[in-house]
Amino acid sequence: MTATKPVSLLQGDEMLAKAWDNVRGKLNGVYGDAIFRSWLKPLRFIGSTEAGIELGVPTKFMRE
Repeated sequence: MTATKPVSLLQGDEMLAKAWDNVRGKLNGVYGDAIFRSWLKPLRFIGSTEAGIELGVPTKFMRE
């Protein structure tokens, strides 16, 4: 049986995902299109933990 997150955490993650979209827009402005597309755009919001947020990357190269 798989445990599910409480609804409040799911709603919180939804808010954090929207905040991450805003941060991505600001990063694009700071670093420019080339760097943003290569390194920052592929980062995806996965979820949150007590320690912070979790971001996912599409490749092992980016993860390392």
